[in-house]
Amino acid sequence: MPPVRAVLFDLDGLLADTETLQKQAFEEVSQRYSSQRVTIYEEMHASFVGKSDLENAREVIDAFGLNVDARTLIEERADVYVDILNRSAVEPMPGIAGLLKGCRERGLRMAVGSSSIRRFVETSLAQVFRSMWWEDAPGEWFDAIVCGDDPTIAARKPAPDIYLECARLLGVRPVECLVLEDSASGIASARRAGIERAIAVPNEYTRSHNLSDAYAVLQSADEVLSRGWLDA
Repeated sequence: MPPVRAVLFDLDGLLADTETLQKQAFEEVSQRYSSQRVTIYEEMHASFVGKSDLENAREVIDAFGLNVDARTLIEERADVYVDILNRSAVEPMPGIAGLLKGCRERGLRMAVGSSSIRRFVETSLAQVFRSMWWEDAPGEWFDAIVCGDDPTIAARKPAPDIYLECARLLGVRPVECLVLEDSASGIASARRAGIERAIAVPNEYTRSHNLSDAYAVLQSADEVLSRGWLDA
């Protein structure tokens, strides 16, 4: 394989510790349509990772007997989630700060490729950088940010569109990229885009995923540096 020229990052659960906040948003908006307390247990939320918002909303509606349609629930959840992000300390996932610095020191290009809508992505990134006390804005670190609702994206993960668009915007071939993902859906997206170095860094919600197609499975994102994959 050629040397790595670009590193592409998933966002939720890989770069930003947002999974519990997403669960909280679903609970808060669902409570509007239920006379009983809505609690999404960890196992249920784990099943949401890598699936579309529409699929997850339908599952919540069925599980709690909510009197609302899935699209309305998704629309209302969007406002709730952004509000939660803005009032929360969104922490980076383990090893992310060190890996970002290591990529910059090596002169590598970097991009975020997320199935989430741009409104979520930009708010999450801003909060993560605030939590790290970095003065730079996310746009000063990432050469491209590709989101699931971008007009150039016909299909979200596990389709390859998002990572193909990241590579195109960075001016590199997919084979020259290294991707970091936390889910089986994300690994599938990277591999379908022709990126062999699709690295899995599972979190508490995705450790049960089948990650056998990953190039490697790591405990922390900064292990990429010690493996020497970024050193030509």
